[in-house]
Amino acid sequence: MPSDVPAYAIATKGFPLLGFCAIFFAVNITFIGYYQSCEKAGRSIFYMLLRGVIFIVPLFILLPQLLGVPGLWLAFPASESLTLLVIAAVYFIQHRAQHAAAAG
Repeated sequence: MPSDVPAYAIATKGFPLLGFCAIFFAVNITFIGYYQSCEKAGRSIFYMLLRGVIFIVPLFILLPQLLGVPGLWLAFPASESLTLLVIAAVYFIQHRAQHAAAAG
Protein backbone atom coordinates (compact mmCIF):
# COMPACT_ATOMS: atom_id res chain seq x y z
CA MET A 1 0.00 0.00 0.00
CA PRO A 2 1.45 3.38 -0.92
CA SER A 3 2.27 5.60 2.04
CA ASP A 4 0.22 8.49 0.66
CA VAL A 5 -3.06 6.59 1.16
CA PRO A 6 -4.91 7.89 4.28
CA ALA A 7 -5.50 4.36 5.56
CA TYR A 8 -1.74 3.81 5.65
CA ALA A 9 -1.23 6.55 8.23
CA ILE A 10 -4.10 5.23 10.36
CA ALA A 11 -2.78 1.67 10.20
CA THR A 12 0.83 2.58 11.03
CA LYS A 13 -0.36 4.34 14.18
CA GLY A 14 -2.90 1.66 15.11
CA PHE A 15 -1.13 -1.65 14.55
CA PRO A 16 1.37 -1.18 17.41
CA LEU A 17 -1.56 -0.53 19.75
CA LEU A 18 -3.36 -3.61 18.49
CA GLY A 19 -0.20 -5.64 18.97
CA PHE A 20 -0.56 -5.36 22.74
CA CYS A 21 -3.31 -7.97 22.63
CA ALA A 22 -1.13 -10.75 21.18
CA ILE A 23 0.11 -12.17 24.48
CA PHE A 24 -3.27 -11.83 26.18
CA PHE A 25 -4.95 -13.45 23.18
CA ALA A 26 -2.57 -16.41 23.26
CA VAL A 27 -3.04 -17.03 26.98
CA ASN A 28 -6.83 -16.65 26.75
CA ILE A 29 -7.08 -19.09 23.86
CA THR A 30 -4.89 -21.56 25.77
CA PHE A 31 -7.17 -21.41 28.83
CA ILE A 32 -10.30 -21.67 26.67
CA GLY A 33 -8.85 -24.73 24.92
CA TYR A 34 -7.89 -26.22 28.27
CA TYR A 35 -11.42 -25.87 29.64
CA GLN A 36 -12.87 -27.33 26.45
CA SER A 37 -10.56 -30.35 26.73
CA CYS A 38 -11.59 -30.85 30.37
CA GLU A 39 -15.22 -30.94 29.24
CA LYS A 40 -16.03 -27.65 30.96
CA ALA A 41 -17.86 -26.25 27.96
CA GLY A 42 -19.91 -23.74 29.95
CA ARG A 43 -16.82 -22.06 31.36
CA SER A 44 -15.12 -22.11 27.97
CA ILE A 45 -18.13 -20.52 26.27
CA PHE A 46 -18.40 -17.91 29.02
CA TYR A 47 -14.78 -16.86 28.51
CA MET A 48 -15.24 -16.77 24.75
CA LEU A 49 -18.29 -14.55 25.18
CA LEU A 50 -16.37 -12.28 27.55
CA ARG A 51 -13.63 -11.61 25.04
CA GLY A 52 -15.79 -11.63 21.93
CA VAL A 53 -18.98 -9.83 22.99
CA ILE A 54 -19.39 -8.81 26.63
CA PHE A 55 -16.20 -6.75 26.93
CA ILE A 56 -15.50 -5.80 23.32
CA VAL A 57 -18.83 -4.14 22.47
CA PRO A 58 -18.84 -1.65 25.38
CA LEU A 59 -15.12 -1.01 24.87
CA PHE A 60 -15.70 -0.20 21.18
CA ILE A 61 -18.26 2.36 22.30
CA LEU A 62 -16.47 3.77 25.35
CA LEU A 63 -12.77 3.90 24.42
CA PRO A 64 -13.12 5.98 21.22
CA GLN A 65 -15.14 8.53 23.18
CA LEU A 66 -12.39 8.73 25.79
CA LEU A 67 -9.29 8.34 23.61
CA GLY A 68 -10.37 9.09 20.05
CA VAL A 69 -9.15 6.85 17.21
CA PRO A 70 -6.55 5.06 19.38
CA GLY A 71 -9.47 3.85 21.50
CA LEU A 72 -10.68 1.78 18.56
CA TRP A 73 -7.33 0.04 18.34
CA LEU A 74 -7.09 -0.44 22.10
CA ALA A 75 -10.53 -2.05 22.44
CA PHE A 76 -9.15 -5.47 21.47
CA PRO A 77 -6.19 -5.43 23.89
CA ALA A 78 -8.44 -4.13 26.66
CA SER A 79 -11.00 -6.87 26.03
CA GLU A 80 -8.33 -9.58 26.01
CA SER A 81 -6.65 -8.26 29.16
CA LEU A 82 -9.95 -7.95 31.06
CA THR A 83 -10.84 -11.50 30.03
CA LEU A 84 -7.48 -12.73 31.29
CA LEU A 85 -8.06 -10.96 34.61
CA VAL A 86 -11.40 -12.75 34.99
CA ILE A 87 -9.89 -16.12 34.05
CA ALA A 88 -7.05 -15.63 36.54
CA ALA A 89 -9.37 -14.47 39.32
CA VAL A 90 -11.72 -17.43 38.88
CA TYR A 91 -8.79 -19.84 38.71
CA PHE A 92 -7.17 -18.54 41.90
CA ILE A 93 -10.45 -18.38 43.81
CA GLN A 94 -11.27 -21.98 42.89
CA HIS A 95 -7.71 -23.14 43.53
CA ARG A 96 -7.78 -21.58 47.00
CA ALA A 97 -11.22 -23.12 47.72
CA GLN A 98 -9.98 -26.57 46.66
CA HIS A 99 -6.97 -26.32 48.97
CA ALA A 100 -9.12 -25.12 51.84
CA ALA A 101 -11.54 -28.03 51.33
CA ALA A 102 -8.68 -30.54 51.19
CA ALA A 103 -7.08 -29.14 54.34
CA GLY A 104 -10.22 -28.83 56.39
